Amino acid sequence: MPPLVRSVLKNSVLTTCALVLGLAPLASAKLMDNGVDSANLGKGDWIYFMSMATNKLGGHVASVINIPTLMSYETNQGMSFIVVKAGEGSTNFPTSGAQFNSNLVFQAHAVGLKIFGYTRSYGVNINGEIGVATNAMKLGADGFIIDAEVEWESGNLANGPALATQYCNGIKAVYPNRFLGHAPMPIIGLHSSFPYKEFGIGCDTVMPQDYWFDMGYTPAGMVDKMDTEWRNFYNGLSGSDTNAIKPIAPIGQADSTNEVAADITGFFTGLNNDLKCVTPGGYRGVSFWRSDLH
Repeated sequence: MPPLVRSVLKNSVLTTCALVLGLAPLASAKLMDNGVDSANLGKGDWIYFMSMATNKLGGHVASVINIPTLMSYETNQGMSFIVVKAGEGSTNFPTSGAQFNSNLVFQAHAVGLKIFGYTRSYGVNINGEIGVATNAMKLGADGFIIDAEVEWESGNLANGPALATQYCNGIKAVYPNRFLGHAPMPIIGLHSSFPYKEFGIGCDTVMPQDYWFDMGYTPAGMVDKMDTEWRNFYNGLSGSDTNAIKPIAPIGQADSTNEVAADITGFFTGLNNDLKCVTPGGYRGVSFWRSDLH
């Protein structure tokens, strides 16, 4: 990770936006199990393979050689939480031996980090996916994030809205006050059949994948596009559907060798100075994909 990126990640504080126009009221955020605040997550980092993250963070940080040094490094960069892959659909990840375990949770908590599991969701075995999430929570995870993407759209999955409701309700039935997030694609207009509403109702925070470089935006342009998409979506909800209005904590892109440190600075600046932010009070959470590729 370049020095400028380290400085920005460690020292930047997400501030309140100055102006909010025409938004439906935000569904109540609340303090959840283990002190997680769904509206104020802070900064976080995503980990796909623990084996790569603990191998000098993909060869980029010589001091990171095991789980304790990884956790210390993340804390020293100003992170509040990490997100570690716990499942591939309904199967624990990796199949050769689950990397999300009680020792991993212990090591994160030992340095003051919150730790969330996540699965790449396909929706074909809902009970199995519920099991992956609740197992991570049973191991001590502070929460879980559902990485549901195009596989949940109507062309790939029948009855997606009902399945999304079943999925979220199944997790909340076991852990009603444990944090649950979902990480969808950020441009709602390109994914009109995705069950944004149902996942929004069932989860506590939405974490759009603002991967500006892959989508052809500048970092600031990605923030503006996210604002527009989610403002229109939230303002189109009425009645009980407004329960889908949740705090937004975007995921930024930091996995391409063609990106520069100024991109990270630009993304933070865009979020900090956003006069049109969708979450009243400002964006109080952000995370980056992914740790060993920074």
